[in-house]
Amino acid sequence: MSQPSVARPSKSYVEAARLKHPQTMSREEATRPAKGNTPLGLPVCLVPCRPTPCTAGSWCRTDLSGAITSVWPQGFGWYSPKPSQKSVNEIAAKLRPYEWTAAQPPPGAAFVQGSGVQMMDAMYEATKAGSGQVPSKLRGVFWMQGNGVGEELVTLQFGEWDASQRTLLTPLAPFSWGWPNGKPTDAPFGGRMYTPGLIEGGARTLLNEAGVTILTTPGTAAYQFSAEPAQGTLSSARLDVFVGNSRVSILNGWGYGFYGMTGTLRAAWLCCAPCCWPLSQAFTLDELEDGNPALSGEAWHRGIRWGCCGVTCVPFGGYTLLKVIDGEGRPTRHHADFVEYIGDVPVWTWAGNATSGYE
Repeated sequence: MSQPSVARPSKSYVEAARLKHPQTMSREEATRPAKGNTPLGLPVCLVPCRPTPCTAGSWCRTDLSGAITSVWPQGFGWYSPKPSQKSVNEIAAKLRPYEWTAAQPPPGAAFVQGSGVQMMDAMYEATKAGSGQVPSKLRGVFWMQGNGVGEELVTLQFGEWDASQRTLLTPLAPFSWGWPNGKPTDAPFGGRMYTPGLIEGGARTLLNEAGVTILTTPGTAAYQFSAEPAQGTLSSARLDVFVGNSRVSILNGWGYGFYGMTGTLRAAWLCCAPCCWPLSQAFTLDELEDGNPALSGEAWHRGIRWGCCGVTCVPFGGYTLLKVIDGEGRPTRHHADFVEYIGDVPVWTWAGNATSGYE
């Protein structure tokens, strides 16, 4: 029996790449208890894990410092970064409408599609507002190569960068995420996760209601980079994800209740989920190097670990972020690889929400 087809590695990169391991942490980072360790410093995998209200309160919070969360007491979403996105109507007008067929889209939201080349250019143009504050190695458009879920392109450059905390908050905003309208020939794992229902269902989860309130906004990824000897290196980060409320992580079952349910159902979930739904995830970002400083920031490993109650010991689902458009809007050496991979399959994206006041 034949083996499942997997995404073809980027020719220009994989042979020479090596993982750059996290460097020295600051004294504060090294001495405070971290997720995954007990207060005694023992790996939490080696002690019994029992989801009590006390531990649930710990592993359900984000790792963001008070210096970050205090800036956004009313919540953070795609409407928060300054300067804000300019109107994306002109960019969207150059692309074709995308109609959902297998799931219910967020109310009032618009979606467009185009070729791989068109979408890479459109995503860069639509998200470059304010990117000057974001470190250059994080700007541009990235291909999620090897992501088993039906997701292809992402940008990190539209967001808020806090240099003192080495933290980037990047919300899911119009033209910041690209999904395939079909299955590429070399889709990961034979394209098992590339059905319209799974792609649109996953997109709806990420987009939430595509609104502008703390409970309806799409999610935000918080990249917290380690302190390193070479200031500005920014080669290793841990990620957290939140929806509106920057104090509540959604990388566990309890956090999902803050935006996935309403009313009585939400109240019951928030009360019971720490005991009955202890699923946890941990996301990481580590730069991959090939020895050429000029190519800094072109490739990253997006690690994913699974577990429960804040214990994340099982790696599964990681992939490689390859920069296809650089911070100046120019194609990189991985651009042609993505064009060959995506072929004739269109890529679609959220183009804004006419009912929200942001277009």
